[in-house]
Amino acid sequence: MNLYFVRHGVTRERENKKSQKPDSPLSKEGERQALLLAKRLKKQNLKFDVVFASPFKRARETAEIISREIGAEFELMDTIHEKASAEYLLGKDPTDKIFVEYLKQLHEFWEDLDWKFRGEGESLRDVTMRAQRFEKHLLKNHLGQDVLAVSHGTFGRCFIASCMLGENFEDNSFSKIFQSMKMDNTGLTLLEYVEEEKKWTVRFLNDHSHLS
Repeated sequence: MNLYFVRHGVTRERENKKSQKPDSPLSKEGERQALLLAKRLKKQNLKFDVVFASPFKRARETAEIISREIGAEFELMDTIHEKASAEYLLGKDPTDKIFVEYLKQLHEFWEDLDWKFRGEGESLRDVTMRAQRFEKHLLKNHLGQDVLAVSHGTFGRCFIASCMLGENFEDNSFSKIFQSMKMDNTGLTLLEYVEEEKKWTVRFLNDHSHLS
């Protein structure tokens, strides 16, 4: 199985340095990024047996642009949405008092996979558990296929770290791998699952050459 993983295009909130919401739409630049990626996939004549998209608007809009260009349908997969945050953190300006507090604690507790700001939203472990459910879905239903997933940066990094380490990972090892990765908007990652060896291989990570 080949899993092509895409982070959504940039949003209006992100361009204005605000925290994103589930209904944050792509900006004009985000739409351009998605179209450039779509044209790349079409030029490379990549065919997908199934295309999944996070239900968050920025991912859904990215998937719509890609699907329209390559002539493929996509289906929403709730499991692959971005890390959920408390409602009062959404759409906040970086100078907002509560968001400053959040960023400070995020940096302080970055290696604590169970940390949640004020005990609300999702922890990285929560996201990773969702990532593991997505992996099990893929292995059960899509072996031998080419799959495209349009999702988010934090989810993608959790998914890759979990695939590399397996379910019974050590938190310290997970944190090192998670923090060492970066996913740019519309960055393309290819993971290959070798059924005979029962393991994942990262073929390439965060390729955004289509934006150059």
